Amino acid sequence: MKRLFLFFFLLLSIPFHTSAISLDELQDNPQQYQMIYQSSEHALFVDSDSIESLRYSPPYYTLKCTSYFVDYLYNVIGSFTMNISYDISYRDFNPNKRKISELGIYSSRYLEDIWSLNGNYQPSSPSFDNRNGYIGSPFYHVANYLFYKAYDEYYGPRFGNTLY
Repeated sequence: MKRLFLFFFLLLSIPFHTSAISLDELQDNPQQYQMIYQSSEHALFVDSDSIESLRYSPPYYTLKCTSYFVDYLYNVIGSFTMNISYDISYRDFNPNKRKISELGIYSSRYLEDIWSLNGNYQPSSPSFDNRNGYIGSPFYHVANYLFYKAYDEYYGPRFGNTLY
């Protein structure tokens, strides 16, 4: 009985992270992990298999995906669940608009896990963020890409981004 108890205790004490991700996996599977943004410090990927529609009620749409934010400065990859809501009645690309919320795009991000670039799990606390970016930001490009994947049209201009 003691051995059985010890076995279950040891089994429960092992951390299970079945969805570990590494930079090599992101880069070597472009059919699944679409790079949306890249700079010298960061890269942003979307898991194309994770895209799902939560709301289709024109002019309102909500899409969800899993994204991976690579931070080369800290050598980590963060896994986020992103929800993007659209109100296409604001879909006017007036050059005076600067925030994506002025285009009817609203995002929320939930940080789930963090790994090192080689895929080793880094203990962290989940966090929630609903700050909206600016037009042309990585989050704008995620919203544009998701809309394209779901509805076969871009929500707005790609601003020279040829990654998606």
